[in-house]
Amino acid sequence: MASIKFKLNKSTQTVKNDYPLTIQILHARSKSIMFTPYHLRKEDYNEQAELALLSCKQSKAEEINSYIAKQRDRLRIIISDLEKRNQPYTAKDILSIYKCGDKGMFLSFIHRLSNELTACNRQSTAQLYMAVSSHLTQFTQRSFVIFSGITEGFVNSFRFYLQNQQLKPNSIQLYLRVFQTLYQKALKEGFQTQAPDPFGDIKLSKHRTLKKAISAHTLRKIATADLPGHPCLVKSRDTFLLSFYMRGMPFVDMAYLQEKNISHNYVCYNRNKTQQPLQVYIEKEMKVILERYRTPGNPYLMSYIDPQKSNSYYTQYRNALRRYNRHLKKIGEILHLDTVLTSYVARHSWATFARDNNIPVSIISESLGHASEEITYTYLASIGQEKIDKSNRKLIKLLGT
Repeated sequence: MASIKFKLNKSTQTVKNDYPLTIQILHARSKSIMFTPYHLRKEDYNEQAELALLSCKQSKAEEINSYIAKQRDRLRIIISDLEKRNQPYTAKDILSIYKCGDKGMFLSFIHRLSNELTACNRQSTAQLYMAVSSHLTQFTQRSFVIFSGITEGFVNSFRFYLQNQQLKPNSIQLYLRVFQTLYQKALKEGFQTQAPDPFGDIKLSKHRTLKKAISAHTLRKIATADLPGHPCLVKSRDTFLLSFYMRGMPFVDMAYLQEKNISHNYVCYNRNKTQQPLQVYIEKEMKVILERYRTPGNPYLMSYIDPQKSNSYYTQYRNALRRYNRHLKKIGEILHLDTVLTSYVARHSWATFARDNNIPVSIISESLGHASEEITYTYLASIGQEKIDKSNRKLIKLLGT
């Protein structure tokens, strides 16, 4: 347990022959010192009792003794909290937390933001924030990170830690970008540091990855596959085809589609990732699948989410996504495909298939290759819905499923 002492710094005597009163923290063979606003003469301070004597002036002695009592109590609370975490800490950590208060506890700040996002139904971002918090905890081997201690060296060491975890380059870049975003949010909320921008010389660009697309022949093979005795695989196969038919719609958007999203033979929705409004004309192939999985009393079209269930919609979606990817992998194994099927293969395949069949780049605008999806949607918005619908119809006819 750390010890707290209020002592005069007798190595620093002022012209008034008094000495600064300091707070000294000793823990694990380390010591940290902080100066208080007060100065006292030797004869006016009882070092053993740690009390100012009335000889220095009664009102001043009472003020100093009240200060000492309050700061000692505050430091004891900090030490007690650190002890409960059952993780190593230093005397410097204690004083850093003391100086910064809540504005210094970076992980607590992340947890608060995550809870606020969860309350606003933004679970994906909340989970990403908590993933960064978890990695920081494992990296530091502590349950707290002091904001003022986040330096360029800290960030570089954290990056090397992520690399040693054998994460993919884009995953590392994602965690670092989120870390930077959280750091900037903390600054805006009043967190203080003397360190320059710790992310200044670190490049946080995305790495271009090989697109996972399958050929039209493979897509037909999936569409016509006989999967007897596997109703779950059949639904996952149909969902995969529906994703392709609906211009590579991500699974999350399909899972959350409701009856209210259908209007005048269009599926109208906002992308979960960007909130960009989109609409897809319902071709006959889509209608067959949508009708097949409608459940009476359930407003969600594909029935991956059930309002009658007790767990949250987000939990249902995440569980369904895991099952979906597991089923797709199984389908690929049954059909002996070279490509491992995942939820995003349909999206990548639609873009590739469109490009290979001379759909103008301005329409598909290489949606999976753009650094920003805003460019894609700028192109789509300027072309007009009718051309987009005709292009999608052309692709589905070419597929011949």
